[in-house]
Amino acid sequence: MKRNRPINPFFPLLVVVSIVFVITACAYGVMALRAISPAATGGRHPLLAFLDRHGMLLLMVEVGVLAATSMLAMSTDRYWTERDAQRRRK
Repeated sequence: MKRNRPINPFFPLLVVVSIVFVITACAYGVMALRAISPAATGGRHPLLAFLDRHGMLLLMVEVGVLAATSMLAMSTDRYWTERDAQRRRK
């Protein structure tokens, strides 16, 4: 099956950044839940200790990268579409 539209290189990057953000947010949520009930944790995982110290900054940086990547993907979509149309005309 032939593709109708070209792939904007920012879309795969956006998917990767989104997955990283979701994983970080879930880990941050687990850390918060474990903080509510520390007796049930059975020990502190190094990732949760890292998120306890740097989690909010990490999430804010990831939100910024996610916003920038989203804007790049949306703003360059027309460019990639027109570029593909010009190639097909030749």
